[in-house]
Amino acid sequence: MSFLVALLLVAADPVSAEAEAHAIGQRLRCPVCQGMPISESPSEMAQAMMGKVREMQAEGKSREQIIDYFTQRYGDWVLLDPRKEGVLIFLWALPPVALLVGLIVLRRYTKRQAPAKATRVAAVAADPYLDAVRREVEQ
Repeated sequence: MSFLVALLLVAADPVSAEAEAHAIGQRLRCPVCQGMPISESPSEMAQAMMGKVREMQAEGKSREQIIDYFTQRYGDWVLLDPRKEGVLIFLWALPPVALLVGLIVLRRYTKRQAPAKATRVAAVAADPYLDAVRREVEQ
């Protein structure tokens, strides 16, 4: 009975059903092309996967149920946007943390270099030979 209701809903609005299938296909990686979503890939494998997405939609499966089906079959690799859980949280957090640490190190380095540069400028300004050269140039 629920299958018939889902089939009627899909048949009633084919544009939104196809848009939903396309949106799901955008989240799944083509096993052949490896960098393209299945909704854009011309490979036979991707087209078969899109057919399975449409079939599961017609059965009344939700977006998450369809994505879970493909991750159980192909693993998390099939997701173009991997889930942020478990060990993957560390991998998602690593770049921002590394950037922050790099900025802190850079700031400390530049603060440490500023007094040394001021000392060199003061030493050059106090050099008697340079004072004599400056006077000659000014005359």
